[in-house]
Formats: sequence, structure tokens, C-alpha cells
Amino acid sequence: MGKAKEILVPTLALTVIAVLVAVLLAVTYNATGVGNIQPGLSDEECVEYASAVIPDAQKLIKADYQSGEADLLGVYQDEGKTGVALHIQTVGYAGKSSPIEALIGFDKEGAVTGIVIVSCPETPGLGTRIEDAEYLKNYT
Repeated sequence: MGKAKEILVPTLALTVIAVLVAVLLAVTYNATGVGNIQPGLSDEECVEYASAVIPDAQKLIKADYQSGEADLLGVYQDEGKTGVALHIQTVGYAGKSSPIEALIGFDKEGAVTGIVIVSCPETPGLGTRIEDAEYLKNYT
């Protein structure tokens, strides 16, 4: 009985600890709202970036479009239906854990009308040049 007790007590103790940690993780996950994060732009961003990517646009509306591409975060259309904008992500110098997000506007002919960098976790002064409006004009 002594040998069984030596094995059983630590096993039960570790099981109880593991269950408590799992419960705490579940509570923390639900309390922080991490599971409720929706991919794509917020309503405020749809208004803020609209005219920068599609001239004369007041607001972008998310299109009902599904893609199997992990780097395509969303497709948006302006209210006047004069163009579309693609919300994309790509890997920069920071790596896959911190992708660069961009919103690229196109007119009906497929020409690029504007680019906005939504997030750029790159090193200041090195990779953040892509956020400079003058630099981005080279692509529109």
C-alpha cells in the first residue's frame, strides 16, 4: 500500500493543479474577450480610411466575400460602388507573428487608387517607411 500511495498522491495533486490552471485559463480567455475578436476593419476604420483608398468615398462596407486565402482579411466596397478595397496582411521583417496590414483601393478598371497601412509593427525608421504618404504615392 505504501508504494501505491507514493504514486497516487503526487498524481492526484498534479491532476488537481492541471484542472485548476485549465479553469483559470478558460476564465481569463472569456473575460478578456479574445475569442470575440472579429477579423477586418472596425466601423470607425471603414469611415477613416475610405477616402484615402477610394477617392470621394465616405464609408467602406464589407462585401460578402469568402476566400481561402489567409492573407486576405476582407473585401470592402464604397457606398457609391465606384471601387473596391482589399484588406490584406503580409510578412515583414518582424516575421509571421507580427504581420503588416494594408488596405489597397482599386477603381472599376483595376487601377490602384490608394493605399493605407493599417498596422505596421516594423522597426521605426527602417520598415516603417511604408507608412509615409509620399512613399506610398509611388504605387498609385
